[in-house]
Amino acid sequence: MRNALGKFQSRVDGRRLDLVVISHFDADHISGMVKLLNDVGTRTLMLPWAPLWHRLAIGYAQGLEPDDPEFAFYTDPAQYLVDQAGDGFNQIVFVPFSDGDGPADPDGGGEPDFDPDGDLPLKIEAEAEIRQEKGDQDWMAEWMSYLSGARHHYQMLMMHPRGTAFIPSLWEFVPYNDPTTRPQNVARFVERVNDLRDALLNSSDNDRKDALRELKDHYVRTFPKSQLNDLSLFLYGGPIGHWRTNWPWFEEKFDGSVIYTGDGNLSTDHQWQSLVGYLGHKRSFQPTVFQVPHHGSKNNWFTGLASMIEPGLSIFSSDPGHRSFGHPHADVLRDLWPFRPVQVDKVNHYWAHFELHRD
Repeated sequence: MRNALGKFQSRVDGRRLDLVVISHFDADHISGMVKLLNDVGTRTLMLPWAPLWHRLAIGYAQGLEPDDPEFAFYTDPAQYLVDQAGDGFNQIVFVPFSDGDGPADPDGGGEPDFDPDGDLPLKIEAEAEIRQEKGDQDWMAEWMSYLSGARHHYQMLMMHPRGTAFIPSLWEFVPYNDPTTRPQNVARFVERVNDLRDALLNSSDNDRKDALRELKDHYVRTFPKSQLNDLSLFLYGGPIGHWRTNWPWFEEKFDGSVIYTGDGNLSTDHQWQSLVGYLGHKRSFQPTVFQVPHHGSKNNWFTGLASMIEPGLSIFSSDPGHRSFGHPHADVLRDLWPFRPVQVDKVNHYWAHFELHRD
């Protein structure tokens, strides 16, 4: 990890990143985040919103114990990041569950107007619209409670439910927080978490640990081992308007767009269609780069999906030497074989650089 961050730091040459996204809260996806923020930094840090009870359930599912320092991240991720790397970012943006229709296709008119050597004018559709349109939603009440208790609320935003992050006339990011990942039949656990909210968020370290110990017993009784946590943020990134890449071995249909999936679940056609319904057809099909979900796990994929997506490149981020998981699985690799699969791991690194040109 240290070597990889060192190499990356040399590539960015002292520049702060514009956007860093945490797809979900599994240990293998957040390890190294504090060091990245402290060593490189970002203007905006984006992560999926989950209410307190859901975050705690994820922490218990990770095998964390109340005495583990990392549990502070699951209890209060914003405060944890402020404490550990407060100078490493300007703002935190949470993405709510993506219920309903997604954002409309962007208006591609006009030419980008900014200094290419300066800071990119990344605009985020956040918070102001939420209060007006979604103020009566359950998650909004939870968010307002969280915001009122946070010591650094000026750094936090909640993205509009259909919001995007975009550079006008040039590029957009569209996050998708899969609403089907909400755990079911958890009312009693939620009620007990709410009873202990003050001890968890606004009390001494010992009181917080006592509350976490009590809640662990409730967690074991509430969540069967078969109920897995699938919370993972998808992220589309692509050009606004009509562009083409300059890669000679790419057909002109590829526009430089990227779909990141984290550990997202695309094991059924329904889950894929839900993603398409939110992102829209233009964003969902034929991305230039597609990051294969969950390290190429067959549990997050169904055969035939690759021919629907038709990506230009298929990125497998996994460790073939980790025999207990066996990622990437052969069925997934076979399905994506016609779509330029690329393995990325501790030994094999891959950098994609391409230019975009207006049609």
